Amino acid sequence: MSPNKLQPVSCRVPALLVSTVIALVFALRNFSSAYNITVVVDAQRNLQHKEEESEPSKLQQPVASCVWDPKSQGSCTGAFFKLLHQNGDPIDGSAAVPRRWLFFGDSTMRRLFAKSRVLVDHFVNKPAKYISNPCWAQFQCKMHEHRRCELAQFFQQQPASHWIPPNASLGEGPIEFGAENPFCQDCSGCNSIYTICKPKRTKIANPACDTSKLTYGGYFSIEFARDVELQTTEFQTTQENVAQFIHNHFNQHQKLQTDFGGKPICVVSAGFHDMAIENMTTSTYVTTVSWYLQLLQQQCDSIVWLQNTAPQRRNSTDPFVSFAKQHWVSVEAWNRAVHQHLKETSELDTSRILVMDVFESSKAWPFASEEDNIHKCNVWYRMLASLFKVMAQVTAAQGSNTLRATQTTMTSTTT
Repeated sequence: MSPNKLQPVSCRVPALLVSTVIALVFALRNFSSAYNITVVVDAQRNLQHKEEESEPSKLQQPVASCVWDPKSQGSCTGAFFKLLHQNGDPIDGSAAVPRRWLFFGDSTMRRLFAKSRVLVDHFVNKPAKYISNPCWAQFQCKMHEHRRCELAQFFQQQPASHWIPPNASLGEGPIEFGAENPFCQDCSGCNSIYTICKPKRTKIANPACDTSKLTYGGYFSIEFARDVELQTTEFQTTQENVAQFIHNHFNQHQKLQTDFGGKPICVVSAGFHDMAIENMTTSTYVTTVSWYLQLLQQQCDSIVWLQNTAPQRRNSTDPFVSFAKQHWVSVEAWNRAVHQHLKETSELDTSRILVMDVFESSKAWPFASEEDNIHKCNVWYRMLASLFKVMAQVTAAQGSNTLRATQTTMTSTTT
């Protein structure tokens, strides 16, 4: 390990994890009366022209954002519930609250969702077990998991007859194993996994079957903001095909949407794999992320854009993993560029996007190993996963009326 890599936080902190989660659960379950949330909202007014003939400045628009800290979760929980409130029905209280969650990303998201066990147990394993007992006659839940070269089968689509290699000038992956093996992924252990629940056509009523607080979802292995790993007869990119899959299997069934609060909440991240694409630029990355989010926004109720964590390598001259393009300077620049784009773009409905900064707090946390430049230790992912789990639990339990009632406790800060 490079001598300038400080590791002030221990990965062996179960007491910190337990106390943090307990405090978070207590605070959110008493949300309407005992928890005063500060909502951080980026909002900059339209810039005034200093001279009539000067070039018009790009308009800035509000983008909800928060800085996540494992020891202090209020900023992100507040910003998230504020986002749901703003996009609900504030008049008659009829708006449903989304209770399906989907996570999209590379191996870092896979660790957050599956290796931490927190989210895979809550969104994949628990629903299947619950439905199989009191609700077996009314609902069916099925778990799906794919392997590295089973993309078309997993997403239930017809593979293209001819696989077209990636175009690096468009910022497309894959770049390693997937580039040499058509219809395969670069990542060897980033297997998608999800549970989907559907009502049965013929129902036998069971009073013990209560799905009003049930949440389900999963993790989709999307390694890049744009890639051609999954090519079908309909679309050439993985992102387009996955968006189509969500439309067909999560959003097309109206009864399913009604029972589970509408379209899913989507937690999305990309960047580490994109940095390894030949001649990849910040501008191209921002363009591909914007395109990716536009696809998802058609299928997601709201999007949490999870920024990338700080690598172990500090800068381009750091001798640690000297070939790696992922370092503090590059990751921070890309994080900032996407955030700025969201403030300026008119291509996205940014009122439905929350930017979650995990870069700052990740700087002090250890890595999975001394040789690992990217992945944090498992406790980091467990703590972040616990935040999303509690968000999902409270959202399902409280419902839209409680979210509206909490509006009086929320204050917004303009940055």
